[in-house]
Amino acid sequence: MSTNPYELSTAVSDPVPASPRTQAGSPVWAIVRSVLGVVAGVVAGGIVAFLIEIPGMFLHPLPPGVEVADAAALKAHFARAPLAALIGVAIAWSVGPLVGSWVAALIAR
Repeated sequence: MSTNPYELSTAVSDPVPASPRTQAGSPVWAIVRSVLGVVAGVVAGGIVAFLIEIPGMFLHPLPPGVEVADAAALKAHFARAPLAALIGVAIAWSVGPLVGSWVAALIAR
């Protein structure tokens, strides 16, 4: 090998390196997939939890005149709520994050 900097090298190299956007294994693409995975997971988990809670809202609605901002009235309402309504909320708050984390892991890999 010559030490002359002006001599052409015999090694073959790629004259145009691929941009980070085109490389599937690049760190930039991994970060983008992670961020999109988290956002999609949060959205999916929230939607699933909301959909599971909808039947409970119809089966055990708030009494007339109770405002959501009134903590004492909500506390009294949930103290009288049937066990099925409370179990529905527990299921929604368990399945929603499970689905959300599954979606995030699926997208982020």
